[in-house]
Amino acid sequence: MCKYIKTCERKGNDQKDLHEHLSKIYPESTDEIIKIYAQRDYWQDQAGKMRRGEDLILGQQEYGELDMIITTGVGRRAGGAGVKLVLKELFTKTQDWHTGERVAGNFAGRADLFTEWVSHANKLQKDLKDKKDAAAANPELEVLTPEGEEQLSRLNTRFKYLVNARGKTDCAKEIATRIGAYAVMPQSLSVLTSAREAHRFKSTLQCQDEMMWIIAFGQRDELSKHVSNPDVVIASRKSAVLLFSDQVCWWVNFKNQDGQIDKYRITLVLLQIVKNFFDAEVEPLGEFSPSVLILLGPHAQLSNIDDEHCFIEDRVFVSAGKRMEHKKGQKTALLEKVVEMRKKAELDKNEKTLEYLKQFRDIVQQPSGFQDAIISTWIIELLAKYYTVSLHQRDMFIGNRTRSSKEAMYKTQQFSSWIPGKMGPACQITNSDVACSVKAHVRVAENEFRKEMKSFAADETERPTWTCGPYELVKICGGALINSKLEIDNGGILAAGVRNGQLSWRPDLKKGKLVKSDEQEWHMALRTKAGIPVRLGSPSIHCTWTIDRYNVFKN
Repeated sequence: MCKYIKTCERKGNDQKDLHEHLSKIYPESTDEIIKIYAQRDYWQDQAGKMRRGEDLILGQQEYGELDMIITTGVGRRAGGAGVKLVLKELFTKTQDWHTGERVAGNFAGRADLFTEWVSHANKLQKDLKDKKDAAAANPELEVLTPEGEEQLSRLNTRFKYLVNARGKTDCAKEIATRIGAYAVMPQSLSVLTSAREAHRFKSTLQCQDEMMWIIAFGQRDELSKHVSNPDVVIASRKSAVLLFSDQVCWWVNFKNQDGQIDKYRITLVLLQIVKNFFDAEVEPLGEFSPSVLILLGPHAQLSNIDDEHCFIEDRVFVSAGKRMEHKKGQKTALLEKVVEMRKKAELDKNEKTLEYLKQFRDIVQQPSGFQDAIISTWIIELLAKYYTVSLHQRDMFIGNRTRSSKEAMYKTQQFSSWIPGKMGPACQITNSDVACSVKAHVRVAENEFRKEMKSFAADETERPTWTCGPYELVKICGGALINSKLEIDNGGILAAGVRNGQLSWRPDLKKGKLVKSDEQEWHMALRTKAGIPVRLGSPSIHCTWTIDRYNVFKN
């Protein structure tokens, strides 16, 4: 606490505000904090003598919202009773499984953790028993080590305790604690205070401003912290683009292998682009870019499969704990119907189908029809083929924050800014101005398709069945994107960026600083459908959040 107080004092924070802030993030009362603050030098000196708090990690050292992550350090006792963790390998395997499930977007509760842990425990117990029995029957074989004997004894004791419901509940709680899993409250139930909402909103825009400044004016040493090739960024600053994306999901009916109709999730990754924003001599251009359609099935990427159903490039990734390989030139049945549809449309010169396919930057598959870490990495690498340098703003979805995704961003010169939780409606352009239009057009396209199926069934005197295959999904989604693009492209992306605050400041490479966008002609020319000038702020943004938006760089 004393170290953190020193950090805040160096930043010039007010003493009264600091007391209130400390009382929120530390369990001590306000009176106790005031006493500690008065003797902060003494307590910090005592802590140094006892070597306490040396491994204290501050999640965010900025004064304001602070998330504390405390690790065990010298002089600080670890949690628990201090008993040796004999069955550590079981918890490690369970943790690896849990991480894989979360990255894939699957929910895993305590019951799932318990089931996975028990399966590993049963296997370990069987292996140890077999080894012990074999050594007893044949003296020439290696006997069980003391560690193995201790593990077997502990497992036998544990399984006796797991007979009743209380033992299973306690074991499930222990597993969750050991592997660091915790219950996440659903977004609809979690509530942020007004102060925290304001802080998150301002932090989102400051992160966007900071990354734009680094791209436009950062030196080689600073750029190398974010990208692998700073020279490319320096040479391509004017052509850098701003990217904004988010997922839009809905449910469709599919006919399974048994002929029954099931519901499955389909995802569209909607992408918006702002070009020429780093070139002050040219007016910026906002575009509703082709999207990425995620279908249900094993991991596959249409852009990596040719018309002969062979992989174009080598791909190696891990899915559900298994190493998967897509080897160049290897035949595959993945996305077979979509590949045939693309091939047939090109041979027949079917302009309608080709126009639908052009609305997708790529079509991919994922086991749950969801964007996971593998799909995120593929999208990052795909965008790098179109944009040399980019700044991509996303929400803090776990698939975008894995090591593989961050490595792909680093290698492809893609800078990142983030939108924290529950700030999507206020800051995310996809949520505020794009998603509703796309979903509305999808519903219209679905209704039209239903009418076609009914009329066809009436002609054939059959009962209509409403199911979607690859062609129907491409037709529905492609048609919805075409109609939405006509609405959004006409100044819609720029207007959304101005209202949400992302485009309030614009880099001017000649002046060497960020300048106000509201003083430029393109900004003043933006109008709503009612003819009203577009200004900073929207119904999702509290008026007090934007008061100092144009004063953040006054110094």
